[in-house]
This record gives sequence, structure tokens and C-alpha cells, in this order.
Amino acid sequence: SLYSRESVLRAYGLEAHVCYLGVDTDIFVDRNGQREDFVIGVGAFAPEKNIAAVIQALATLPEPRPRLVWVGNTAAARYVETLRELAVTLGVLYEPRLNAGDADLVDLLNRAACMVDAPRLEPFGLAPLEANACGLPVVAVAEGGVRETVVDGVNGLLVGHTSELPAAIERLLGDPALARRLGRQGSERVRERWSLPGAIDRIEQALLAAAAHSTVH
Repeated sequence: SLYSRESVLRAYGLEAHVCYLGVDTDIFVDRNGQREDFVIGVGAFAPEKNIAAVIQALATLPEPRPRLVWVGNTAAARYVETLRELAVTLGVLYEPRLNAGDADLVDLLNRAACMVDAPRLEPFGLAPLEANACGLPVVAVAEGGVRETVVDGVNGLLVGHTSELPAAIERLLGDPALARRLGRQGSERVRERWSLPGAIDRIEQALLAAAAHSTVH
């Protein structure tokens, strides 16, 4: 991401070229099914994913508030239980799914009402693009690499701080037509700009350019 490029420049004084990743659109597909009253988050059960902030945001919504399904492939010691206790305290229905397979993840992304993404300084993050590929709009904190993948009002809603998450989530849940439009546009954007074949082409071009540069020098 451009954010990663800037981080490398800031830390090491080195120039880097961005070679964006891609999503497997043969796996992550929009099934155009019925959306349900829950929001989803995807990422490791770790503090840097800021899952607690998402739970706290949902707790401020009026009842009946949507439940939160969080899918992650790794978990920090006791962190899952800490989050569960926080959710119980705040009255949020919270369902952690550890080590869900691709089929389960795609199913959830096709049934959720929206994705909420709030990690701290994530270098890039494929989860919002995978959600978009499944026709799901994303509510995200404009921090790190997500600013390059989620365009406010196009494939999701961007907020400047976690304190603004509740209003954005409520806006999407209260306006199904807006959610459908952002999800549809997100799916189109992934196919056009973020596909796996496109990523392979970018990597190949970067390697060829590096090889040519090495030969010249």
C-alpha cells in the first residue's frame, strides 16, 4: 500500500514501489441473497484489530441492536474470553468464529448487513476487499491502508475515529438501498481493480522491472 511505502521511507529512508494485492473472485462472490441483522468483522483475535472498539460502538446503538460475528484464524491468549466478557457487560450479542474455512467466511459475508473494520494502522488488509467482493459494504476507520481500498460513499463509509462508527453503522442498517448500492459498487470495483489475475500481473511487472534494473546496473 502507499501507507506501507511511506512507512518504509520514514523508517529506513528507502524508496519502494507499491504492488497491490488481489482477491480471489472465484471464491469470494456475491450470491445476491437476503441480508440478515448482523455485522461482521474479520481478523485475528488480537488487540491491534481493535475488536473491543467495535463491540463498544455496537453497544451505543438502540435496541434491538445487531449482533457481531467476528471471524479470525488466530487468537491471543485469553483475548477471546476478554472480548466475550466485554460484550456481555455491554449487552452486545457477540459470536467469535475461530478458524472458519473459506466456505463459512463467504457464507457469512453474503448474509451480513455490513462489515466493520477498525484495526490500528493496518498496512493494507484484504478483509474489506473480500467483503466487497461478496457485495457487502464496509464501515471503516480511515487509518492505514484501508484509505486506499474503501472510498467513502462508493463501496463503504469511512469515519475519522472509532467514536463515529455507531452513526455510520446505523446509517447503513437504516438504509438498505444505500447498503445495496455500496455493496454492488464494491463488488464491481473488486472485479475491475482488485482481482487476483490483476495482482499477478502487477507482481510480474514489478519483478521484470527489478530484473531489468539489476541488469542495467
